[in-house]
Amino acid sequence: MATFTLPEKLTAETVVELHMAFSQKVESCDSKAVIDSGELIETDLLGLQFLAVLVADLARRSVVVVWDNLSIDLYQSADELGLCGALQLEL
Repeated sequence: MATFTLPEKLTAETVVELHMAFSQKVESCDSKAVIDSGELIETDLLGLQFLAVLVADLARRSVVVVWDNLSIDLYQSADELGLCGALQLEL
């Protein structure tokens, strides 16, 4: 199991660094991945796109994605853009 802890900001300014940090975890992830968004305060469209790609990559590897401490702001932003399905978000 791998845990992906999101930072306070998931924006264009942080996505590249986060992608590099998460890439190694994705490669070594086996059957379950936990995405912890408890610290997340701010996200933008690029941040949501990054998460959609991360979840899709994990799904292609047959990894089950579990959200921990789901940020209501993240959920609302994803819902407004129709990304809840792509992010596998459920309240």
